[in-house]
Amino acid sequence: MPRPSLSNVSIAALRNEIERRVKKLASLKAQRDALDRQIGELEGAAGAAPKAAAKGGPKPAATRAGGKPLSAYVKKALSRAAKGLKVAEIEKAVLKAGYPTKAKSIYNPVMKVLTGGEFRRVARGVYAAGRKAPHGAAEKLADATQPPAQANPEAKPEAKPEAKPEAKPKAKRGTFSQSGDQMILGLLEGGKTLTTAEINQAWIGAGRAGRADVNLSGLVKSGKLKRENIEGKKGSRYSLA
Repeated sequence: MPRPSLSNVSIAALRNEIERRVKKLASLKAQRDALDRQIGELEGAAGAAPKAAAKGGPKPAATRAGGKPLSAYVKKALSRAAKGLKVAEIEKAVLKAGYPTKAKSIYNPVMKVLTGGEFRRVARGVYAAGRKAPHGAAEKLADATQPPAQANPEAKPEAKPEAKPEAKPKAKRGTFSQSGDQMILGLLEGGKTLTTAEINQAWIGAGRAGRADVNLSGLVKSGKLKRENIEGKKGSRYSLA
């Protein structure tokens, strides 16, 4: 019966066939792993205690290849890869280097060597030469060898907060023998006349806080002082009423 063409097969039928094969894939992988495990055990047993060759007879395969264990081939493969290799890549490199075996796959034996403590895992499924560092040692070594951070020449310097101007000390209310009004009236005794600026100058010179303007206005309103405008100038002139 001729095989049906894909053009005549419905999408639903193709999907069902793919799902059937995917389900079967796990079973096939399990069978493959079991066979690889058996092969690895047999090869490990043969490599651990090879029988002495009879005089004049052919040497064992491991001896013909130099008598190196599998771990030596793995170490040589990883010595050329600073960043490590995947297990499949290591297996390929070992076979290419002439590891004596008739098996098509030595994945499991290689994996057993890698997890024996002589090599370190750098990522999931990736191994590198050298033993695994103690917990925390790699982080400490990275911190110790980390070069000091250099300033970015393009980075703008952090703006320093502007210093606030020092607040002027508030003038303390002093204790005087005369009130402010009494002082102003005393300045104008004897028929004297003084301008606003002159009275304020005497006020500040006596150590009084602020200005005398409020007191001057109060004395004018109470009728104790007379105030006259100064022509062409700012301010007023005061005299006793």
